[in-house]
Amino acid sequence: MKFIYVGKIVNTFGIKGELKVVNYFEMPEKVYKVGNKVRINNNEYIITNVRIHKNNYLLELNNIKDINDIEYLKDKDIFFSEEDLNLTEDEYLISKLIGYEVYNFEKLIGKVTGYDDNKVNPLIKINNKFYIPIKGDYIEKIDKRAEKIYAKNLEELML
Repeated sequence: MKFIYVGKIVNTFGIKGELKVVNYFEMPEKVYKVGNKVRINNNEYIITNVRIHKNNYLLELNNIKDINDIEYLKDKDIFFSEEDLNLTEDEYLISKLIGYEVYNFEKLIGKVTGYDDNKVNPLIKINNKFYIPIKGDYIEKIDKRAEKIYAKNLEELML
């Protein structure tokens, strides 16, 4: 089973055992849900309550309701099972697109060499030269099985 880094516990919140988590994952809605299992320090915890406060997630784990019983998790990283993401055929992780071939109107233009997940408009980097926005009108299809991205109108983005 492969685990993905999804966030960091930066502090506790209040006295009722909530943990303040900074999210570093592109699909937080898939991870931070009641009933989901997260991994911290190679131990598994079940999310028993979750809410958002000032762009951070406040998590209650394993029904722990006392700050003294959870404080030892401060400054720890949170991981989530890639398998438990249950991605549909149309969903993908931007980080997994590295190495995919990119075609512009059926012509190979290069490979994905990096990405910038800036949350507003994620970008994939092609041949370390230029970026393509994931959102918008440039990407027609992402074929996960063939590891190919079919795009259009890239001439205006290429230098």
